[in-house]
Amino acid sequence: MQQTLFIIFVILAITVQNVIKKAYGDKTQGFGTYIFTGIVCIVAAVFFAVTKKGGLHFSMEILPYSAGFALGFAAIMVFSILAIRCGSLAITSLIISYSLMVPTVFGIIYFKEPTSWPLYVGVALLLISLALINREEGKVKVNVKWIIYAVLSFFGNGFCYVVMQLQEKSAYASQSNEFMIIALLMAATLMIVMALIYERKHAIMCLKKAYFPVICGAANGLANFLTILLLGMMPASVMNPLTAAGGIVATAAVSILLYHEKLSKYQIAGVILGTASVVFLNL
Repeated sequence: MQQTLFIIFVILAITVQNVIKKAYGDKTQGFGTYIFTGIVCIVAAVFFAVTKKGGLHFSMEILPYSAGFALGFAAIMVFSILAIRCGSLAITSLIISYSLMVPTVFGIIYFKEPTSWPLYVGVALLLISLALINREEGKVKVNVKWIIYAVLSFFGNGFCYVVMQLQEKSAYASQSNEFMIIALLMAATLMIVMALIYERKHAIMCLKKAYFPVICGAANGLANFLTILLLGMMPASVMNPLTAAGGIVATAAVSILLYHEKLSKYQIAGVILGTASVVFLNL
Protein backbone atom coordinates (compact mmCIF):
# COMPACT_ATOMS: atom_id res chain seq x y z
CA MET A 1 0.00 0.00 0.00
CA GLN A 2 2.81 2.39 0.91
CA GLN A 3 4.63 1.69 -2.36
CA THR A 4 1.46 2.37 -4.34
CA LEU A 5 0.92 5.69 -2.57
CA PHE A 6 4.53 6.74 -3.18
CA ILE A 7 4.24 5.89 -6.90
CA ILE A 8 1.01 7.90 -7.17
CA PHE A 9 2.63 10.88 -5.44
CA VAL A 10 5.68 10.70 -7.74
CA ILE A 11 3.40 10.69 -10.80
CA LEU A 12 1.42 13.62 -9.39
CA ALA A 13 4.62 15.53 -8.62
CA ILE A 14 5.90 15.00 -12.18
CA THR A 15 2.57 16.16 -13.60
CA VAL A 16 2.42 19.21 -11.31
CA GLN A 17 5.85 20.32 -12.53
CA ASN A 18 4.78 20.16 -16.17
CA VAL A 19 1.49 21.96 -15.56
CA ILE A 20 3.12 24.67 -13.43
CA LYS A 21 5.64 25.43 -16.18
CA LYS A 22 2.83 26.06 -18.64
CA ALA A 23 0.68 28.01 -16.18
CA TYR A 24 3.59 30.27 -15.23
CA GLY A 25 4.33 31.04 -18.88
CA ASP A 26 0.70 31.94 -19.48
CA LYS A 27 0.58 34.23 -16.43
CA THR A 28 3.84 36.07 -17.23
CA GLN A 29 3.31 36.36 -21.00
CA GLY A 30 6.37 34.20 -21.60
CA PHE A 31 8.80 36.23 -19.47
CA GLY A 32 10.83 35.20 -16.44
CA THR A 33 12.20 31.81 -17.48
CA TYR A 34 15.49 32.33 -15.63
CA ILE A 35 13.75 33.71 -12.54
CA PHE A 36 11.43 30.71 -12.50
CA THR A 37 14.28 28.22 -12.83
CA GLY A 38 16.39 29.96 -10.18
CA ILE A 39 13.60 29.79 -7.61
CA VAL A 40 12.88 26.14 -8.46
CA CYS A 41 16.54 25.29 -7.87
CA ILE A 42 16.67 27.05 -4.50
CA VAL A 43 13.46 25.41 -3.24
CA ALA A 44 14.57 21.95 -4.41
CA ALA A 45 17.99 22.45 -2.74
CA VAL A 46 16.28 23.33 0.55
CA PHE A 47 14.14 20.20 0.22
CA PHE A 48 17.26 18.00 -0.15
CA ALA A 49 18.92 19.72 2.82
CA VAL A 50 15.89 19.25 5.08
CA THR A 51 15.35 15.59 4.18
CA LYS A 52 18.98 14.53 4.67
CA LYS A 53 19.31 12.27 7.70
CA GLY A 54 22.51 12.18 9.73
CA GLY A 55 23.76 15.62 8.72
CA LEU A 56 25.46 16.92 5.60
CA HIS A 57 29.08 16.10 4.75
CA PHE A 58 30.50 17.91 1.74
CA SER A 59 33.73 17.02 -0.07
CA MET A 60 35.53 18.78 -2.92
CA GLU A 61 35.48 15.62 -5.03
CA ILE A 62 31.74 15.90 -5.73
CA LEU A 63 32.09 19.40 -7.25
CA PRO A 64 32.69 18.17 -10.85
CA TYR A 65 29.58 15.97 -10.66
CA SER A 66 27.55 18.84 -9.21
CA ALA A 67 28.77 21.26 -11.90
CA GLY A 68 27.78 18.83 -14.66
CA PHE A 69 24.36 18.20 -13.17
CA ALA A 70 23.83 21.95 -12.68
CA LEU A 71 24.33 22.63 -16.40
CA GLY A 72 22.04 19.77 -17.40
CA PHE A 73 19.33 20.73 -14.90
CA ALA A 74 19.41 24.39 -15.95
CA ALA A 75 19.08 23.29 -19.57
CA ILE A 76 16.14 20.95 -18.98
CA MET A 77 14.27 23.54 -16.94
CA VAL A 78 14.81 26.49 -19.29
CA PHE A 79 14.31 24.68 -22.59
CA SER A 80 11.34 22.61 -21.40
CA ILE A 81 9.56 25.83 -20.39
CA LEU A 82 10.31 27.35 -23.81
CA ALA A 83 9.18 24.15 -25.58
CA ILE A 84 5.90 24.04 -23.66
CA ARG A 85 5.21 27.68 -24.59
CA CYS A 86 5.44 27.09 -28.32
CA GLY A 87 4.28 23.47 -28.55
CA SER A 88 2.15 20.75 -27.02
CA LEU A 89 2.49 20.07 -23.30
CA ALA A 90 1.71 16.37 -23.84
CA ILE A 91 4.18 15.87 -26.69
CA THR A 92 6.93 17.89 -24.97
CA SER A 93 6.57 15.74 -21.85
CA LEU A 94 6.84 12.62 -24.00
CA ILE A 95 9.99 13.81 -25.80
CA ILE A 96 11.68 14.64 -22.50
CA SER A 97 10.81 11.17 -21.19
CA TYR A 98 12.65 9.70 -24.19
CA SER A 99 15.86 11.09 -22.65
CA LEU A 100 16.01 7.90 -20.54
CA MET A 101 17.57 6.50 -23.71
CA VAL A 102 20.68 8.63 -23.14
CA PRO A 103 21.85 7.02 -19.85
CA THR A 104 20.91 3.61 -21.27
CA VAL A 105 23.22 4.08 -24.26
CA PHE A 106 25.89 5.62 -22.03
CA GLY A 107 25.74 2.63 -19.69
CA ILE A 108 26.16 0.22 -22.60
CA ILE A 109 29.15 2.11 -24.02
CA TYR A 110 30.91 3.32 -20.87
CA PHE A 111 30.04 0.70 -18.26
CA LYS A 112 29.77 -2.19 -20.77
CA GLU A 113 26.28 -2.99 -19.53
CA PRO A 114 24.56 -5.86 -21.41
CA THR A 115 21.72 -5.22 -23.83
CA SER A 116 18.42 -7.11 -23.85
CA TRP A 117 15.34 -7.53 -26.02
CA PRO A 118 13.24 -4.88 -24.17
CA LEU A 119 15.86 -2.28 -25.17
CA TYR A 120 15.49 -3.10 -28.87
CA VAL A 121 11.69 -3.10 -28.63
CA GLY A 122 11.80 0.24 -26.80
CA VAL A 123 14.03 1.83 -29.44
CA ALA A 124 11.81 0.56 -32.26
CA LEU A 125 8.66 1.92 -30.59
CA LEU A 126 10.43 5.22 -29.89
CA LEU A 127 11.33 5.71 -33.56
CA ILE A 128 7.78 4.90 -34.68
CA SER A 129 6.40 7.26 -32.04
CA LEU A 130 8.65 10.10 -33.22
CA ALA A 131 7.42 9.61 -36.77
CA LEU A 132 3.78 9.69 -35.68
CA ILE A 133 3.82 12.70 -33.34
CA ASN A 134 5.16 14.91 -36.13
CA ARG A 135 2.28 14.05 -38.44
CA GLU A 136 -1.18 15.51 -38.54
CA GLU A 137 -3.85 13.99 -40.74
CA GLY A 138 -1.32 12.54 -43.15
CA LYS A 139 0.90 15.65 -43.35
CA VAL A 140 4.26 16.23 -41.78
CA LYS A 141 3.94 18.95 -39.15
CA VAL A 142 7.16 20.81 -38.41
CA ASN A 143 7.55 23.46 -35.70
CA VAL A 144 11.25 24.30 -35.94
CA LYS A 145 11.39 26.38 -32.76
CA TRP A 146 9.63 23.69 -30.72
CA ILE A 147 11.88 20.96 -32.17
CA ILE A 148 15.02 22.88 -31.14
CA TYR A 149 13.78 23.48 -27.59
CA ALA A 150 12.50 19.90 -27.22
CA VAL A 151 15.79 18.41 -28.44
CA LEU A 152 17.80 20.61 -26.06
CA SER A 153 15.46 19.56 -23.23
CA PHE A 154 15.96 15.93 -24.23
CA PHE A 155 19.76 16.17 -24.06
CA GLY A 156 19.72 18.31 -20.91
CA ASN A 157 17.61 15.73 -19.06
CA GLY A 158 19.63 12.84 -20.47
CA PHE A 159 22.87 14.50 -19.38
CA CYS A 160 21.48 14.87 -15.84
CA TYR A 161 20.83 11.11 -15.73
CA VAL A 162 24.35 10.36 -17.00
CA VAL A 163 25.95 12.57 -14.33
CA MET A 164 23.80 10.88 -11.68
CA GLN A 165 24.96 7.48 -12.98
CA LEU A 166 28.59 8.53 -12.63
CA GLN A 167 28.05 9.98 -9.15
CA GLU A 168 26.19 6.89 -7.93
CA LYS A 169 29.01 4.63 -9.13
CA SER A 170 31.75 6.82 -7.65
CA ALA A 171 33.37 6.60 -4.22
CA TYR A 172 31.11 9.45 -3.12
CA ALA A 173 27.75 7.79 -3.78
CA SER A 174 26.77 8.29 -0.13
CA GLN A 175 26.82 12.06 -0.68
CA SER A 176 23.87 12.08 -3.05
CA ASN A 177 22.02 14.79 -1.13
CA GLU A 178 25.15 16.92 -0.89
CA PHE A 179 25.76 16.41 -4.61
CA MET A 180 22.22 17.57 -5.42
CA ILE A 181 22.33 20.56 -3.05
CA ILE A 182 25.55 21.93 -4.54
CA ALA A 183 24.33 21.26 -8.09
CA LEU A 184 21.03 23.04 -7.53
CA LEU A 185 22.70 26.02 -5.88
CA MET A 186 25.15 26.24 -8.79
CA ALA A 187 22.24 26.18 -11.24
CA ALA A 188 20.42 28.80 -9.17
CA THR A 189 23.47 31.07 -9.25
CA LEU A 190 23.70 30.73 -13.03
CA MET A 191 20.00 31.53 -13.40
CA ILE A 192 20.27 34.59 -11.14
CA VAL A 193 23.09 35.94 -13.30
CA MET A 194 21.07 35.31 -16.46
CA ALA A 195 18.00 36.94 -14.91
CA LEU A 196 19.99 40.04 -13.95
CA ILE A 197 21.22 40.35 -17.53
CA TYR A 198 18.06 39.55 -19.47
CA GLU A 199 15.01 39.79 -17.18
CA ARG A 200 15.43 42.91 -15.05
CA LYS A 201 12.58 44.73 -16.81
CA HIS A 202 10.09 42.02 -15.95
CA ALA A 203 11.51 40.96 -12.57
CA ILE A 204 8.80 42.55 -10.40
CA MET A 205 5.97 41.07 -12.47
CA CYS A 206 7.58 37.62 -12.41
CA LEU A 207 8.39 37.71 -8.71
CA LYS A 208 4.74 38.44 -7.96
CA LYS A 209 4.07 35.01 -9.49
CA ALA A 210 6.85 33.36 -7.44
CA TYR A 211 4.42 30.88 -5.93
CA PHE A 212 4.49 29.01 -9.26
CA PRO A 213 8.23 28.12 -9.12
CA VAL A 214 7.99 27.52 -5.37
CA ILE A 215 5.33 24.87 -5.99
CA CYS A 216 7.34 23.44 -8.90
CA GLY A 217 10.51 23.27 -6.79
CA ALA A 218 8.68 21.54 -3.94
CA ALA A 219 7.18 19.04 -6.42
CA ASN A 220 10.63 18.39 -7.89
CA GLY A 221 12.11 17.79 -4.45
CA LEU A 222 9.22 15.53 -3.45
CA ALA A 223 9.48 13.46 -6.64
CA ASN A 224 13.22 12.92 -6.15
CA PHE A 225 12.84 12.17 -2.42
CA LEU A 226 10.10 9.58 -2.95
CA THR A 227 12.01 8.05 -5.86
CA ILE A 228 14.97 7.44 -3.56
CA LEU A 229 12.65 5.82 -0.98
CA LEU A 230 11.04 3.63 -3.64
CA LEU A 231 14.43 2.42 -4.85
CA GLY A 232 14.92 0.96 -1.39
CA MET A 233 11.55 -0.82 -1.54
CA MET A 234 11.35 -2.20 -5.08
CA PRO A 235 13.55 -2.85 -8.15
CA ALA A 236 14.28 0.13 -10.40
CA SER A 237 13.13 -2.00 -13.36
CA VAL A 238 9.64 -1.98 -11.84
CA MET A 239 9.51 1.51 -10.38
CA ASN A 240 10.91 3.49 -13.33
CA PRO A 241 8.42 2.23 -15.95
CA LEU A 242 5.49 2.87 -13.60
CA THR A 243 6.46 6.44 -12.70
CA ALA A 244 7.67 7.42 -16.18
CA ALA A 245 4.66 6.03 -18.02
CA GLY A 246 2.29 7.36 -15.35
CA GLY A 247 3.77 10.83 -15.71
CA ILE A 248 3.33 10.78 -19.49
CA VAL A 249 -0.28 9.61 -19.32
CA ALA A 250 -1.21 12.04 -16.52
CA THR A 251 0.39 15.01 -18.31
CA ALA A 252 -1.32 14.08 -21.58
CA ALA A 253 -4.68 13.85 -19.80
CA VAL A 254 -4.20 17.28 -18.19
CA SER A 255 -3.11 18.86 -21.47
CA ILE A 256 -6.22 17.57 -23.22
CA LEU A 257 -8.78 18.11 -20.44
CA LEU A 258 -7.45 21.32 -18.88
CA TYR A 259 -5.72 23.07 -21.77
CA HIS A 260 -7.88 21.55 -24.52
CA GLU A 261 -4.92 20.56 -26.65
CA LYS A 262 -6.07 18.82 -29.80
CA LEU A 263 -3.97 15.84 -30.79
CA SER A 264 -4.45 14.17 -34.16
CA LYS A 265 -5.05 10.45 -34.37
CA TYR A 266 -1.41 10.06 -35.40
CA GLN A 267 -0.20 12.00 -32.37
CA ILE A 268 -2.44 10.02 -30.01
CA ALA A 269 -1.01 6.81 -31.46
CA GLY A 270 2.47 8.32 -31.05
CA VAL A 271 1.84 9.09 -27.38
CA ILE A 272 0.57 5.55 -26.74
CA LEU A 273 3.54 3.95 -28.50
CA GLY A 274 5.89 6.43 -26.84
CA THR A 275 4.59 5.51 -23.41
CA ALA A 276 5.14 1.84 -24.22
CA SER A 277 8.62 2.71 -25.45
CA VAL A 278 9.55 4.39 -22.17
CA VAL A 279 8.31 1.31 -20.26
CA PHE A 280 10.45 -1.06 -22.35
CA LEU A 281 13.51 1.19 -22.12
CA ASN A 282 13.25 0.98 -18.32
CA LEU A 283 12.93 -2.81 -18.11
